[in-house]
Amino acid sequence: MSFVAFLVRWGLFKGRTLDEELAYVRYFHNHPTNVLLHTIFAHLLLLSFLALVRVVGHHTLDVVVVAAYSIGFMKLDVLTGTLGCIAFVTTDAVLRHIVIPLPYPANVAVVMLCAALGGGMQLLGHIHYDKSMPAFRAFEAFFTTPFYLYLSILFRLGYKEQWRRRIEAKTMMWKGSERKIYGERTFH
Repeated sequence: MSFVAFLVRWGLFKGRTLDEELAYVRYFHNHPTNVLLHTIFAHLLLLSFLALVRVVGHHTLDVVVVAAYSIGFMKLDVLTGTLGCIAFVTTDAVLRHIVIPLPYPANVAVVMLCAALGGGMQLLGHIHYDKSMPAFRAFEAFFTTPFYLYLSILFRLGYKEQWRRRIEAKTMMWKGSERKIYGERTFH
């Protein structure tokens, strides 16, 4: 069984294929500013929670999670996984070597500020720019969306243009699944 088939079988994907799942994520991350905000702040939010766990005494969980993300992303696409790995390792290193050594409770305050900033900026992107609430399914929020965000960076650089077109073609199949906030959504 492939990794994607496993994710579909266990109900972790909304779509039946990787293309459909990425189209679902694309539908909820449509506006370029929302995509930018998520690209910057999604991994910061996750790693700030891991840094908090490290502050309270679990010194290897962040390494295990970064490794799991890297392997999972690479099973979907090697180049996207490599880009994600670089981003996660870099952010983890900053948190580990700059934030964690701060004296307690300053280190906890900085980590919580990073978490609030990460989550708040993503929510702003959904509400203000995409004019809908996040779909928020846990696996999508913590795995599929970060993968898609790194893939979208590569798409902007011309990577796998046919794959990008397939995902774009399936995006509108998810119309009607959003929870609107105000105004009409426009697609970019």
